[in-house]
Amino acid sequence: MKILFNILILCSLVFISCRGTTSKAPPIHLLQNMDDGGKLDPQSQNLASYEVDEEPYDDLNGDGEWASGEPFQDLNENGQWDKGYTEYISTGKTSMLYMPESTVATDLSKIDDTDVEKADEFNTGKDKRDRYIIKNPKTVDLELLNRGEERYNIYCSACHGISGNGNGVVLHKKYSWKKGVKPANLLDLSDREDIAYDGYLFDVISNGKNRMGGYGAQISVDDRWAIVAYLRILDYASGGCNEYSSIKKNLSSLNSLEDQLISNDFECLIELGKVQEYYDKQMKEIQRIVKCDDYDGQWGQGTKRKWNDWKKGLINED
Repeated sequence: MKILFNILILCSLVFISCRGTTSKAPPIHLLQNMDDGGKLDPQSQNLASYEVDEEPYDDLNGDGEWASGEPFQDLNENGQWDKGYTEYISTGKTSMLYMPESTVATDLSKIDDTDVEKADEFNTGKDKRDRYIIKNPKTVDLELLNRGEERYNIYCSACHGISGNGNGVVLHKKYSWKKGVKPANLLDLSDREDIAYDGYLFDVISNGKNRMGGYGAQISVDDRWAIVAYLRILDYASGGCNEYSSIKKNLSSLNSLEDQLISNDFECLIELGKVQEYYDKQMKEIQRIVKCDDYDGQWGQGTKRKWNDWKKGLINED
């Protein structure tokens, strides 16, 4: 009995002494649970693959290899004998047929800081300094515009209207909407800060503004940029702003500074954020015309409000 007890003690000591040692053998799992379950990540090698056997052939010379001229069964009908190979469900050897949105299907070692910055701009509409990017990062073509029109009509037109004029079906009397929540007129964006930047429009669609909720959860990133492109087309079709060079040419053709201030081209200049650049030396004179309280020579929100009141006064007089 004593001998048996000593053997048990010895075995226990041996078992305990093995803790912390390394071994090429897998550890003992008394409860397997899901410890050995496979894991498929979007960038992992695709486990959904299969082996394709080599095509059968008549080994006429008995060397164990197919030689030109030996008959074979052309199973895949490509006109040539094929060796065995591994066929992956996805050609990218990923765990999915199609990469999920925002997944980078590439060699991560090839990604640099520039790629990361571009991805951030694409997903947020802002650069690394938190400034709105100017131009749509997607190539604007007919396919993108058609997609933007379709998504706009689904998600935006109920409030902003099919034409973008802000008179959507929600303003119908049966919905009891009040004027205080009237949707923005997307064809008249001159009073919206940073509207010259496509990144601003993308950000508003994504996160909302004022009483408008964000649509980041409902609309994909690609579709948001498609809508931005379509909004620019709506603005252009309604007689929106032209290129900066054309605006400068039109303004210079007007006889007086007052005529310039009440022109549509001046509103386009506001929309493009170019008022200070174009009228820098004349800004104090503009502030005098629109009756600012003081003349600091800077186009800011105060001067903009005075200009807006001044223009409305001229319209009411007419």
